[in-house]
Amino acid sequence: MMPSLSALRTSRWLPSLKAAQVLWRDYAHLKTVRTQRAVNRAGEPLPWYTYPAIEFLQQLDFSDKAVFEYGSGMSTLFWASHAARVVSVEDDEQWFHKVQSMAPGNVELRFQPDLSKFSGTIGGPGERYDVIVVDGPARGRTRLKCSRAAVDHLAEGGLVILDNSDWLPESARLLARAGCSRWT
Repeated sequence: MMPSLSALRTSRWLPSLKAAQVLWRDYAHLKTVRTQRAVNRAGEPLPWYTYPAIEFLQQLDFSDKAVFEYGSGMSTLFWASHAARVVSVEDDEQWFHKVQSMAPGNVELRFQPDLSKFSGTIGGPGERYDVIVVDGPARGRTRLKCSRAAVDHLAEGGLVILDNSDWLPESARLLARAGCSRWT
């Protein structure tokens, strides 16, 4: 079926084209797709979060904060440039070595391929973090286990980021019951 002439008018699709240009150029999404590395316009690392989430986080001062990440990558490098200390655990050995080769001195990268032990790599009972990112492997209910561990290791007034929370309603409920606010 042929679209109507009115549907082909520039005035109809021009706003979408302008929005795409902002995404591609201003947010550097085209560069991210081309390089397969989440980056901003300057080529600096970004986490694979939504752009509004990144903008929100960039308004906050994490310079004296400790971050723990379940899953490593460009987010590790992003956090390293914003926080005093970053500890990240990775289950994929090849990716672990790649991230390790890029990580600055304030990053401690831990390797744990055994998903039954993955959530426990956050540390001992007294270890606390100001920001805990629950990402990484989703198989075997790993993110639910990581969410449970996050609650026990979150510093007073801390922030838990549950990446892809819309895919993980059980983890989101657990964090909500523990008093974590949810922003979407």
